[in-house]
Amino acid sequence: MKDVLFEANVELKEGLTFDAKTRNFSLLIDEPENLGGKDKGPNPVEYLLFALGGCFGIVTQFVAKEMNIKIESLKINLKGELNPMRFMGKNFSERAGYKNIDLLIDIKSNESRERLEELIKKVEERCPVSDNIRNPTPVNISLK
Repeated sequence: MKDVLFEANVELKEGLTFDAKTRNFSLLIDEPENLGGKDKGPNPVEYLLFALGGCFGIVTQFVAKEMNIKIESLKINLKGELNPMRFMGKNFSERAGYKNIDLLIDIKSNESRERLEELIKKVEERCPVSDNIRNPTPVNISLK
């Protein structure tokens, strides 16, 4: 299979509220009020958690099927902590992004813990969003 191109467009609506579109989907991006937004939607770093959790869940389903593991339920809780002072231009002593991201994966299955750990290890190796977060990805920024 050859490479697949994904594209997204993000447009300012007002203040810190943006409309984001991809394929036939649209969503709002905003900041919570305590960070200067109007809280009309999740902020970009919350969407990053959504992306990681969604990707991890989808890849888990693929790999579980390959391993003949029946999953009764799957829940993924993600937490990340960051210091917003850098993106606000007030303090450059810490990085702008998450200090770390914790995934707590709750799988209900009749499989042994060892088999589920093997599943998660394989998922970790194959999740594209996790790969993009863990490894440097060239980002080419230019002005139109």
